Amino acid sequence: MTDQNPHAPSSASPAPDYQGASGGHEQSKSQLGIKAGRGGAFAIGTQIIVVLIQLANIAVFSRVLAPADFGLVAISTSIIAFIALFRDMGCSAAIIQKERLDQDTLSGVYVFNIGVAAILMLIGIVCAPLAGAFFGDGRVTSLIMVSSGTILIAAVGAQHSALLRRNMQIIQDRWINLVAVAVASAISIALVLTTDIGYWALVANAWLIVLVQTGLLWAVSTWRPSRVGNWQGARDALKFGLPLTGTELVYFFNRRFDDILIGSRWGIVELGFYSRAYSVLMIPQTMVSGPASSAIVPALSRLQSDPEQWRDMLTNSVRIIALATFLLAAMLTVNARDIVRILLGPDWGQAAEIVSIFGISMFARSLMSANPWIFLSLGQTGRMLRWQLLTLPLFIAGMLLGLPYGALGVALGFSLVHLAVAVPSVFYAAHRSPVSATGLLRVTGPIAAAALAAVLISRGLDLRAMLGGSGLAASALSIMMTLVIYAVGVAIVVMLDGATRNAFQQSGQWIRQLLGKDTFEGQSE
Repeated sequence: MTDQNPHAPSSASPAPDYQGASGGHEQSKSQLGIKAGRGGAFAIGTQIIVVLIQLANIAVFSRVLAPADFGLVAISTSIIAFIALFRDMGCSAAIIQKERLDQDTLSGVYVFNIGVAAILMLIGIVCAPLAGAFFGDGRVTSLIMVSSGTILIAAVGAQHSALLRRNMQIIQDRWINLVAVAVASAISIALVLTTDIGYWALVANAWLIVLVQTGLLWAVSTWRPSRVGNWQGARDALKFGLPLTGTELVYFFNRRFDDILIGSRWGIVELGFYSRAYSVLMIPQTMVSGPASSAIVPALSRLQSDPEQWRDMLTNSVRIIALATFLLAAMLTVNARDIVRILLGPDWGQAAEIVSIFGISMFARSLMSANPWIFLSLGQTGRMLRWQLLTLPLFIAGMLLGLPYGALGVALGFSLVHLAVAVPSVFYAAHRSPVSATGLLRVTGPIAAAALAAVLISRGLDLRAMLGGSGLAASALSIMMTLVIYAVGVAIVVMLDGATRNAFQQSGQWIRQLLGKDTFEGQSE
């Protein structure tokens, strides 16, 4: 989307927050890869700290609360997540993706988002008793009513966050996220350990995150809304965002429908095990893919008129991210018992079986990591929605077929479908882009092979039996052994495959550029 509102008043001028990202200046293009790489590296670095905090959060809560508590909160979280899908109608993504913006567009989008969020908050409060009646538990009603307010608070700062990411101010955006998570975790852990509020500490954690994050975003961002003189830019942003909202709606049924199925068929205890297992699966997403996307998508969006630079940045980014995500996929598959024992404690053995099954899904997610970057950076949200609609029936069928076998069956059905659609989805995403599907698969294929070999070797050797222990030390050593086997596999692939070796050398040069001192100032401007 590169069009600019032709009817905007001549007085409309870019605000300081987005002035630097308003066009395709050659100087900014030459620095874009450096800024994106440094921003992505910093985002992943801070996100590792965030994940460590969240892991501590998981470890404490899992040892204090019962599976039924997590199942109860998972039900309310799923319903709030569904309502919140419509909070900004994809307009934040439009703010990041559009090459040119004006004050009327930003203010119009902001006013629209706040109005929609307020209505959604009221809908959540009104519908809460219906949800409580459906699940036969009045506690669900109270949880939904209290949690509905987070929808409006999050909307107040959503556009400020989008502007920071648009301008490649990744450091500021990630610091805000880190501080919010740290403050919320510290207070919520103190509450659950020193009071008897139980699962309400989880709700307090969610509230604290959005409150701190929104406050810091307003403190850091210099942009402020103003009276809207022309609504055309906001309508254009909404036109871009609606297909993305549709995609997120389909993804919700893809992801959250399983919670509803398990909660209604098997109850909150089974759902509690399942939701904790899924939280472990999401560690790679929150630690690597999510933070990297916050830097990569804005950078690719600025390069959409330069196919060669766009392709180089995409493939280099995919290669680096794949190294981490395939390792985590192998660990989830092989070391599920060890990971769950360390994170959740000894009473969550049922969750470990589900985590191991979810490892299959993580392999598929790693293959598809570039797909959303392609769709969003090129403004192809309509194609993104069509693919989600095409595959949604397959995921629902997989989950329904597995439902009679409990949470483990649902996880297996979900993961097998994910694996089946992975390669076709890469071909679909790459079809109308500067990169080929075979090119992307050549990037990820050798790394996936090393991860699969690590899984087979680790399972064949039965590392836990070799280590001769069942405590936390043996679990940690088992995980480290998988890491070593994977690293050796990657090294062998690099040595034997000339194309992969050359590609890694190019990526190494790219990384050295990111570490160079001559352009460091570009990220901090």
